[in-house]
Amino acid sequence: MRFARPELLWLLLIIPVMAMWLVAGITRRRRSLERFAAGPLVGQLVTAAPLGRLVFKMILLVVGAAFLLIAAARPQWGTTLEQVSRQGVDVMVAIDISESMLAEDIKPSRLGKAQEEASRLFDRLHGDRVGLIAFAGSAGVLCPLTLDYNAARIFLDSMTPDMISYPGSSLGSAIRTAVQAFGAEQRKFKVMLLLSDGEEQVDPEEVGRAAQEAAAQGLVIHTIGLGTPSGEPIPTHGQDGQVVGYKKDRDGRVVTTRLDESTLSRISQMTGGLYLPATAAEGELDRVAEAIGGMDKKEMQARLMTQYEERYQVPLAIGLAALIAEALISGRRRVKPRAAARTAKAAMVGLMAMMMAASTPLFAESVAGLVAEGNRLYKEGKLTEALEKYKHAESLGPAVPALHYNIGNVLYKQGEFDKAYDEYRQAFAAGERDLAEGARYNAGNSHFARKNWPDAIRNYQEALRMNPSDMDAKKNLELALLQMQEEKKKQQQKKQDQNKDDKNDQKDEQQNQQPKEQNKSPQDSGAPKPREQKTPGGEKERISREEANRILDAMKEQDRPPKDQLKTPPPDRRPEKDW
Repeated sequence: MRFARPELLWLLLIIPVMAMWLVAGITRRRRSLERFAAGPLVGQLVTAAPLGRLVFKMILLVVGAAFLLIAAARPQWGTTLEQVSRQGVDVMVAIDISESMLAEDIKPSRLGKAQEEASRLFDRLHGDRVGLIAFAGSAGVLCPLTLDYNAARIFLDSMTPDMISYPGSSLGSAIRTAVQAFGAEQRKFKVMLLLSDGEEQVDPEEVGRAAQEAAAQGLVIHTIGLGTPSGEPIPTHGQDGQVVGYKKDRDGRVVTTRLDESTLSRISQMTGGLYLPATAAEGELDRVAEAIGGMDKKEMQARLMTQYEERYQVPLAIGLAALIAEALISGRRRVKPRAAARTAKAAMVGLMAMMMAASTPLFAESVAGLVAEGNRLYKEGKLTEALEKYKHAESLGPAVPALHYNIGNVLYKQGEFDKAYDEYRQAFAAGERDLAEGARYNAGNSHFARKNWPDAIRNYQEALRMNPSDMDAKKNLELALLQMQEEKKKQQQKKQDQNKDDKNDQKDEQQNQQPKEQNKSPQDSGAPKPREQKTPGGEKERISREEANRILDAMKEQDRPPKDQLKTPPPDRRPEKDW
């Protein structure tokens, strides 16, 4: 259980003070009566209720006040899911990660400043989808359009100049990549924020052509210039992160990189956007956010999870019931009530009962109950029924990562590997590490079943990075590597066989098929089994951290996640200025 406004719980300190004040009041009253007359005479002259009834009224008053304060703090427990409709625009943020962005003429560096500005722009956006593009000599989408700003920040923080192997800086490539990412279905609701020092090292003429195409597609480009016109050398760093020198050109001269405001301003003018230099006060972000906020909005459907369900109704009902009961108990001696008074009291009690029934969500259908029932059916092998329960829970609102994970497991066992991977992918960012690692592992299994070896390898590696002692992920990674190598050999052999006549092709094919069937193992014949959701504390077979690191390091160059995600096309020619 949690409280939405826990600071209000400090008001509970008033309750003991209130109780002591009421006790003191009753004590003073009794003493005053004793001074007024002797004990037997008091009973004849005063109609006050007995002491026990007054104490009971005091307890009801204190309890009612305490529960009303608890209700004001909004207790929450259980999860609830809801689908929210939003209005907004699509914002693609393109960040220059070329070597020139390492210059430190603005602090902490041009690239560091660009990351800070992008992150703080996310804070100023409301209901807009955001995406990320990284570019140097070529460009690629690092994070597709999403409403999950936290997920976008994870990709933003991972940006480094070595993400893209093609050197230089191609603004035109970044613009064209953004145009392709948005698509041509709509000619509005699209905006791009370009954060760069403006140096175009690949093809200066391409920048103008790309900006014209963007304007024709209705894309508005705002640019923010990073750096100073006077320029700064580009530092080079050693393994310890310390500056060991400065970048030099082919003639051995130290390179000075300068902010090119004219290029950035021209891009913005051609597309109807703003050009603003980066400042320490970050006023440029306010202007960009204001410009985005003034654009026409489109309807967006977003799946958002509300972590906890409001349960303030329960303490509110208890508090009101206690106060109503306290009001119904007379502070005087019991006398025969009038009919009207009896009717009023009965009506108040009935009203109290209806309030309690309406306030307490006893009859609300429980999402957690549906998930638990689905888990039971899944374990019994009743996959169709389990999927129905999970889908029913999902229909009550967007699914939590664990629900996506469970749906993925059912779809995997039903052979729907593409759909299963889509569900696992939505569980990647789960806050629970075991769940995220299990989703990566099973996503690898989904790709394995489709013989998509590169993606299977990538997901197994991610699972190993999260848990280096995962023996299952290690074995499946090695198996996927072996399968990929064998497939490459077959492709090479097929190319060689194309140069032979048909008779030799058939003979070679027969020779290659027989040992493949003989060497087929149970692991090769099908996809690995999906892993159920993990629980902490279970015993697992462990591998040494050194062995896990060896596997990961061996694949580092073959499968660097940022490069695989970007899939940037090579430029037509390598620039002479590679910064």
